[in-house]
Amino acid sequence: MIVIYIGNYLKCMVDQRKEDCNREPSHCHIQRNGKRVAQVWLNPLRVERGHTLNKSELEKVVSVISQKRYLYKLRMEYEANRKGNINSSKKDIYRE
Repeated sequence: MIVIYIGNYLKCMVDQRKEDCNREPSHCHIQRNGKRVAQVWLNPLRVERGHTLNKSELEKVVSVISQKRYLYKLRMEYEANRKGNINSSKKDIYRE
């Protein structure tokens, strides 16, 4: 499981359930204080409408996720989860 902490309050993760990953194209969820506030599509990179991020949070999220190392890892984890190769016991944690 990849977890990216963005600033002090935001966290980025992909779906962990195979059923969820098979329903939609690859994306990650942004949480603020444990509540989902945005969904970011990974190919092409874009933020869903209706998010509740402020302008500086939105810019920071896009800046961090668009880095090749994170974008690649998030896409690969999503695809692994889609195939059912979920390893939720191992966490890769990053802080930005």
